[in-house]
Amino acid sequence: MDDDESESRKRRIEEYRKKIAVRPLETPKQYRSRVGRISRHRYLMDNRPAPAQRKAEIETYHESVERVTAKHQQVLADIKANTPTFREKQIAYDKARGAYESRTFLEATLRMKGIDPAADIEDMKTQYEEWKRAFLEGG
Repeated sequence: MDDDESESRKRRIEEYRKKIAVRPLETPKQYRSRVGRISRHRYLMDNRPAPAQRKAEIETYHESVERVTAKHQQVLADIKANTPTFREKQIAYDKARGAYESRTFLEATLRMKGIDPAADIEDMKTQYEEWKRAFLEGG
């Protein structure tokens, strides 16, 4: 029984060698030619469009490029218009931390601008607003 299994096994190995193992390796090109597939490049080269059709494709391409470019330019313009400037961000940050309500900030800023600060914080705010308005109008 053990001898019988061994014989069938040897026969199977021998058949495998005859069929598969002896075959040389096939290149991808040989496989495609045997199977009958052609590459996309070969297909496109064999089926070239007519000159009129190609011209229409090129025009369509250029139209779509113009359309997409215009859309992206619009998107970039919208982003630029809605993005706060650095100065606006700084002012928002200062307001959020209460700098414009601070006596120290107002005094230091007014002195730096050459204005003698008032004693009351409300008067200082008014002075600061007047200076800012005059600065924006004049320069």
